[in-house]
Amino acid sequence: MNSTSPASATNHLPFFVYGTLLPGQPNAHLWGSAVSHMHPATLPNGRLFDMGSFPMLLMGNGRPVTGMLVEVIPEMYDPIIRSLDALEKYDPAQPQKSVYRRIPQPIQTAPKQQTVAWVYVGSEVYVAGKPEIPGGDWSTYVASRLPDVQNWWHGFTSLFPPSPTE
Repeated sequence: MNSTSPASATNHLPFFVYGTLLPGQPNAHLWGSAVSHMHPATLPNGRLFDMGSFPMLLMGNGRPVTGMLVEVIPEMYDPIIRSLDALEKYDPAQPQKSVYRRIPQPIQTAPKQQTVAWVYVGSEVYVAGKPEIPGGDWSTYVASRLPDVQNWWHGFTSLFPPSPTE
């Protein structure tokens, strides 16, 4: 079943985001005031990997990936897609040389309802040796790691060595 959304009605696909572009994450500010609708969604067939400060998605293995479907105001679509492509190191003129590829994928928006959205997908070469994110949910994964990060920073007074005069 396909649902029609304001974004698809203008021939602009919505975006499925699963990492740092989610609300509360470091790159969420890039959306600015361009979002017309944002709601929970699932990519039914993928795997997320922990790249350190961001995730990378690979397609396949039938695992659900949790994220948000983001529809953009038509007047803001071109600047947003350029901004996201730059963030994800995607060059539409040379997709084979890009870190991520932007590809259309079916996204589940509700039980038995799907739409097609742009998804930024990585490559096996980049995730070699990286841990897979259990459950395919970046927000939950990052929240579970927060105490470790806070404990690590707790003992720091400076990232620099003491000056010779101290």
